[in-house]
Amino acid sequence: MKTKEYAVWLKPAGNEFEQLINKYSTAFNTPAFDAHITLLSGISENEERIKQKVHQLSKNTQPFNTYIVKVSHSDFYFRSVILELDPVSQLIDLLEEAKKTFDKIEPIPYLPHISIVYSNLSNQKRAQIVQDLKDISGKNVVVKSFVIIEASTEIPIEDWRVVDEIELAKPTN
Repeated sequence: MKTKEYAVWLKPAGNEFEQLINKYSTAFNTPAFDAHITLLSGISENEERIKQKVHQLSKNTQPFNTYIVKVSHSDFYFRSVILELDPVSQLIDLLEEAKKTFDKIEPIPYLPHISIVYSNLSNQKRAQIVQDLKDISGKNVVVKSFVIIEASTEIPIEDWRVVDEIELAKPTN
């Protein structure tokens, strides 16, 4: 039996990005999924231990803002069409803290983004979606919570399972 794998996502406030994901999922017959910014993936620890660690991270993390730098596309299935985000200091600091907490070394450089389409669509169709979304650049994105999800590239997207959603700490006055 394969070891379960988990990811820690950051969830943007609102449902605008889910609406975009669903729009293109329907239009191009691609998978629908929850809008998110992947913080870490490939975590093989005990589920309860992961929850404890993320709850601890949440206590020291307040909601924060970033913004969409640009819309891009690639041949990589899980980054077929993405909204690239500004790597604001709160996000990078949180990534470094999460990597320490989970003793993870990420193999590829971190590119904060919200995927809009997972697919093997043609370059022409991906470029069409990018063109359609060009006016979204500069839009503010509020990060409001962590999501722990049982997910990996080996698990069909429809079988991904949300384990927990943890609100970020409330600002202190």
